[in-house]
Amino acid sequence: MTKSKEWITKNFESLVAKYGGKYIGVVNEHVISVALTPREVLENARKLGQEEEDVSLLKVPMEDEFGMKIGFSPKLGVGFNLLGMDVFDRYRIVFDNRAKKITFQTDQ
Repeated sequence: MTKSKEWITKNFESLVAKYGGKYIGVVNEHVISVALTPREVLENARKLGQEEEDVSLLKVPMEDEFGMKIGFSPKLGVGFNLLGMDVFDRYRIVFDNRAKKITFQTDQ
């Protein structure tokens, strides 16, 4: 693991708080570029004289983002055909087929 990747891992929570939802480029334990797309991050890094292969590129998740396993099945009989797996243990999920909207609710 490179120094920058170790630094990202160590500082991940603060990166999420500060840069959530954006892409960042890290070189030598410093955030050198922040943008909405990976291309912009790398373009900014090049303008700063950094080689693309020296930049650790990361899409920083937002604090309220979460990962889940999903599967699709046309046999479910709903317009969006979403079948959640472990997500049902953590959230109450409201499917609004008419609005084509899914709402994830917590007890908090």
